Order: sequence, then C-alpha cells, then structure tokens
Amino acid sequence: MIPEAIEKFDYNSHDYWPSSPMGGYREPMTLSKPQSGDMHYYVAYVNKPFSNILETQSHFFSEHGFQSWPDKKTVYQFTAPEDRDKNSQVMKAHNKAMIGNSVLDKYIKMYYNFDSYIYVTQLLQDACMKLSLETHRRWMPYTMGSLYWQLNDVWPIASWASIDFHNNPKGLYYIVKKAFNPIIVVPSNFKNDFMINVVSDSREAFQAKMEMEILDFDGKQLWSKTIPINMMANTSTAFFKTTTKELVNNLDTTQIVFTVKLLKGNQLLASNLYYFSSPKDLKLQKPVITKVVTVSDQGYSIALTSDKLVKDLYLDTDEMGRFSDNYFDLLPGEKVILGFKTKEKIDNFGDKIRLYSLTDSY
Repeated sequence: MIPEAIEKFDYNSHDYWPSSPMGGYREPMTLSKPQSGDMHYYVAYVNKPFSNILETQSHFFSEHGFQSWPDKKTVYQFTAPEDRDKNSQVMKAHNKAMIGNSVLDKYIKMYYNFDSYIYVTQLLQDACMKLSLETHRRWMPYTMGSLYWQLNDVWPIASWASIDFHNNPKGLYYIVKKAFNPIIVVPSNFKNDFMINVVSDSREAFQAKMEMEILDFDGKQLWSKTIPINMMANTSTAFFKTTTKELVNNLDTTQIVFTVKLLKGNQLLASNLYYFSSPKDLKLQKPVITKVVTVSDQGYSIALTSDKLVKDLYLDTDEMGRFSDNYFDLLPGEKVILGFKTKEKIDNFGDKIRLYSLTDSY
C-alpha cells in the first residue's frame, strides 16, 4: 500500500525503499546473487573464514563488523582481579552477543596463538575489518558503499565498536582511519591470484610509482619491483597481477612480508603490507625496539625503530591522551614517528609507555 500511495500522491517522485538491508525491492538478493540492494554481512554469523569476504559482493554493505573486547583499561574498570578471565561470570555478562565468547575463541584458533585474550581479540577484529574495508573499496564501482558497525559503545562491553565506552580507541579505530584514506593501495591474494589495486577518491588523475618488495623478518630484500602508474580520477585500478605461486616461488611464507608503497616524487601517498601465512604460523623473533620520546606542540613525539619485524605493535600508557597511531606493524630498520596528544606535562613519559607485540602474546 505504501509504495502505491507514494507513487500516486508524492508529486516530487521520491523513490521508495521498504527496509535495510533489502536485497532488491522487486528482485530479492541472496549471498550468491547480490545484484541489487544493500547487504548486512557478518562473517562470524555465516560461520565462514575471513577469506569468504573476498567472494561476497554487494553494491552497498550497509552494515558489517566483527566483535572484540574493549581496551584493557576499560575492562579493568568493570572487573576485580579475580574476574579477569574470559569465562568469569562478570566477563560473560559484558558480552551480549548471541554466541558470546565462543565465536571469538573459534576465530582466534583459526588465526592466532594466544594468552593475552583482550589484545588478541582486537587483532582479530582488525584483521577482519581491514580485509573487509579494503576489499569493498577495491571493488569500486561495483561496491560503492561500506558502513562498518560500529563507531562507539553505550556501556563497557565486548562489541563491534571502534571506540569503547570510556572513549579509548581500539585497534579498529586506527584501521578505519587508514582504510578510508582518499588514496589507498590494496594487495589481494585469492585462489592463487595476487594483485595490487590503487584506489583513489580524488577527482584528479595523477602519476606515481609503485614500489614493491618481499622482505624477510630481518629486513633482507628477497624480491623487488617498481612500476610507473597513471591513475585515473575516482576509480580503482589493478596495476600489478601475477600468480601467488610465481611471486612467492620457493620462499618460506612463514618468514616473509610483502610491502608496497605508492610514491609521487618523494611524497608517500599510500602503503600497505601483506602476509602469505596466518599470524599463528609466522616465525616471529623477539625484536629489540628503540624508542625516543620528545616534547611536541600537542604533547609528545615518539620515534620507533626495530632490528626485526614487529607484528601488531601496541603502545599502552596509563596517562591521559591519545596516540596518533597504534596496532601497526614496524618493519626492520624503518623509522616511524607518531604523536601522543595530551595537555598534561608528564615526567619521564618515555618510561610510562609500554610496548606490546604479537610475540608477547604467547
């Protein structure tokens, strides 16, 4: 009745859409036939590995996400020491998902070894959502919308949020910032097809060069290639394609990382990393990380370098403020400078920053 009434009486001819998600008003959509409409997609609820994201398409993902626990500081505020176990009644009460912690346990076993449960659930959320957001953008113009669930929380809980109840950013917060940059470069590996897409929301075309490397975890270069690119405005284009078998050749995939940088002169437009093995299978070594902290206009500047690959580096502090980046990989020999925004003057702030990475979780 409603669409007929709109058609008859709405002289401005507004379109009618009965619900969301709605896989096509006249022709319903299914996961295997996503030709029209919008889709809500939660990989955990369809009980699939993350790779299923690469073969589930829609013109508009109006809701998608993956759950994790909030920042450790938030968990400590609603638990006593004896409650800090994922199977405690307090922790269970703070996870209202239908399948609770069991779904997190299942996916952690797929991709991670773990002892540090809160940290690893955030890494799991990061991995899922990085793949989702970058894939959706890579698929433009077929997919032209991707709304992740969700921004923040209404109480301290395990959830799909990127900012927890006490306004602490989770790893997802930083993943989303990077995935929605106007220009991104996206590696993709699916069924032995490896490709690199450049995705640009810019209204202007540009020329650049794409530098690709395969490094071992000590920083030794095992393969490299540089190609020029001519990028059209507002599009996604694959500039490098090969088979995964040919690219990896006889290299040990548990000890290598693929790096790609998009450069316009000396300006870094975008960069990304790709691993050919799951995190739990990577043969990571304990890194030696050098940290130099100086005062800046908005708080503090932190310069970091490492002798070996650092996977999923997490900076933690009890001081009030926010890091400009977190939950990132640090390549051997690479210098990364990030900020800590605060109005406080903190004595010996460098000593109050704790560094944590994947090798500390097992």
